[in-house]
Amino acid sequence: MLLFVGRMIEVLLPHEFSYLASLSKERFDPTQLIDEAAAARPPDYTAVVTLLGEMAVGDEHFQQWCREEVAACADAVPRWITDLPELTVGRAIRLTDAFGDLDEVLFEVRLADGRAITCGVLIDHLEYSTVKDVGIWDKPLNAVLVLLESWEWVGHPMQMTTADARAWIEQAFGWGIARPVRERRPGFSAVIKWLAARLPEGGRQYQGDGADQSVADVVEAFFASPEGRRFGFAEFGEVLEQLIGMRSGDPQRWSAFRVIYAVGDLPDGRNEPVETVLRLPALLRAFVPFAHGRSGIGAELTAQTLAMIDEVQKGFKDRVRSGLQQYWDAVG
Repeated sequence: MLLFVGRMIEVLLPHEFSYLASLSKERFDPTQLIDEAAAARPPDYTAVVTLLGEMAVGDEHFQQWCREEVAACADAVPRWITDLPELTVGRAIRLTDAFGDLDEVLFEVRLADGRAITCGVLIDHLEYSTVKDVGIWDKPLNAVLVLLESWEWVGHPMQMTTADARAWIEQAFGWGIARPVRERRPGFSAVIKWLAARLPEGGRQYQGDGADQSVADVVEAFFASPEGRRFGFAEFGEVLEQLIGMRSGDPQRWSAFRVIYAVGDLPDGRNEPVETVLRLPALLRAFVPFAHGRSGIGAELTAQTLAMIDEVQKGFKDRVRSGLQQYWDAVG
């Protein structure tokens, strides 16, 4: 029933979950739909409205309206619903990969009857620290960690305060939840947002493992190194800084996936000299070992990233020249 009400909340309060909806100045009044349902008096009406009043965090006006509506009803509400405010917070943990591309924040709560619920939010730092996926398990956190070990991706576990877990999740949710995530896990986001709001306040938001290293500092150090001098700051400095700064995450940790993203962000030669653009894969190939040497990424993982750069470089010149030709043909 929690997921059913979660789906209702995502429909009634779209601006709380969709970035595009949050930009709209128009706000749908959720009480209108509830009023229409009240006229029909479905069997679980009072129970559902009670849950809406508890779970619809982010819209205090709507929550208060739900509480007043329930107070005016004579129907009994199941004990497990009235006991929801008594849930207790367990512990939190995050799973992170070696490159810092992904973090999965997990936290556990226990209902008044002792049942455990574990929630997880997968945060993609290559997509500006937005939500990549969400999960809910009716298991304790330790059991979920055992389950995740059998999955394709599982990061290195790191302890995390529950206050920080809330701050990270609310920060990621603040960008909105991508439609594919909402469609794949209907109701999950609303349930997790509600439970995360029960965690302590005052935590620190995500800053990145390389927060103490600005992009400008890393770029300056690279071009002062033997690896960077052969490219020249005047020609490549601004372009490299833009490539690094276009994505969040540690500027000194480069996975194969980050290379793929970076290639998509590469200049197309319309505003930069073509010969400069054509040397950008070679620039990345020199920069990555330098950056990994400073951040402690080992040789094996660095080799995987370099292999992706080599793969990307195949046919890169032809793609750039072909794209430019199409552009000039289009503009006449």
